[in-house]
Amino acid sequence: MTFEDRLRAHIHRQAEAIRLPARDPERAVAGARSRRRRRQAAAGAGAVIAVVALAAGVVPALDGDDGEREPDVVAGISEALPATGPLTFDWHATGDGLYRPLSSFQAEDGTVYALATGPGFVRSDADGASAALYRLDDDGVWRSVDLESSGRPFALDVAANGDALYAVSTGPDAGGDDSVAQLSASTDGGDTWASEDVPPPDPPSDLAWERSQSLSVETVGDTTIALVTTFYRLDLAASFPELGDHGLGEVGEDGVVIIPSVPPEDGPPAMEGGLPAGTRTLTWAELGVSGPEDLVVHQVLRNTGAGWEPVEATGLPDDASVLGAAGGKFVVTGYDVGASVSISDDGASWVPLPLPEPEPDESLMDPFYDVHSFGSALVALEERPPLAMEGGATRVLVSTDAGSTWQPVDLTAAGIAADSYISSIESGPLGVVLVARPSHGDPVLVVSGDLVEWTATPVADVAGGDAIWNVDVTVGADRIVVTSTEQPVDEVTPVGSRTAVGTLVRD
Repeated sequence: MTFEDRLRAHIHRQAEAIRLPARDPERAVAGARSRRRRRQAAAGAGAVIAVVALAAGVVPALDGDDGEREPDVVAGISEALPATGPLTFDWHATGDGLYRPLSSFQAEDGTVYALATGPGFVRSDADGASAALYRLDDDGVWRSVDLESSGRPFALDVAANGDALYAVSTGPDAGGDDSVAQLSASTDGGDTWASEDVPPPDPPSDLAWERSQSLSVETVGDTTIALVTTFYRLDLAASFPELGDHGLGEVGEDGVVIIPSVPPEDGPPAMEGGLPAGTRTLTWAELGVSGPEDLVVHQVLRNTGAGWEPVEATGLPDDASVLGAAGGKFVVTGYDVGASVSISDDGASWVPLPLPEPEPDESLMDPFYDVHSFGSALVALEERPPLAMEGGATRVLVSTDAGSTWQPVDLTAAGIAADSYISSIESGPLGVVLVARPSHGDPVLVVSGDLVEWTATPVADVAGGDAIWNVDVTVGADRIVVTSTEQPVDEVTPVGSRTAVGTLVRD
């Protein structure tokens, strides 16, 4: 799936688009990957994922030379992860896969869940998406639980903890506010839900502000936390009607930049200092706030089985908006290119995760990292627009010392072309799965159970030759689930889709 696809999916699923001052399109698109994550359930992840901070200095040097690895490299990685050798799966495919699932995971009871719009569904900008929670039957068929029925949340994200499902959504409250964050819980597989509102924070000042929110939920061990991030954007017309001939620009160091509006028939505007003439900045003092940090408010809520309780969180970066899990810890990632990644044991105290040093290239933007975990290792996919959007190669890196050092993975030993674009990375108790897209050729699943031996399987071999346009993977405790679709012919015609379930062949 392209970055543009991921961004579109995020915007439609998050009841409102994040309406911060405009950024370059490439920067908005590149941040979209973090909106969609495959999840491991608490038991599945906890059974195999150790706390990351283990023996410092045990760093896997996974680069090979013509497919060969030095003996000390293999020994080093073996100290961190048990050697499994190449993994082999028995695949069974069925029709009607899901279209762009936004979240999927295997629960403690073995059930695979996915939050998606439906088999073969293609959304246009005007469509109201029909959300559903899907359960995968043993026969490989998805059964839906409608999330637009009365009493069920229009879920934006879902996680599991034991026999409970937790969802975050937005909806009307008793006071008539139609976009209040809501937390919902179900103990019967999503058929019935109990919900509660999360009152929005106060606006930054007495001026008129527009509000939008990003919501996510995640489970680690026996703890589930929800993150509600509220973004405030100045309503310029209501706050400063005398500036009706201006529009909002970027948030700057000194305040919010406003730019004169020029009718198209007047031609391009006159420029001063690289900006349209008449551009000015509304200072933070004029806006009644102390700085840009006042325009973003994080609310963290924690649930250990006895209900939700607010948490006073410290250390969250300003742009934090999406939860995940890695190394037995909670992970939060921002929405922008070069965004930081922070980790926490309990959702209250957050610290930055050291990220890889990008290879110097002045023609590329700062990278965005999609961080996952497997056992005691962290695995990061480095994405650097515009390289990724042009189909260029991407890097996969591994750390076994809590991010202090990172080493690139050599996938050419598995037969993957060096110029392949890695479109996604997923992890779970069985291992790590990459979707590699060679510059010339169809997508390939690249799987490893120990981050040393990698096995490549064409998606067409497991899902059929036509259903290879969009590929999503869920890695569970006892299976890998691949949902894939054919290429859409337009924005409204449903596409063919497939579901392939791979079970590990054990010696």
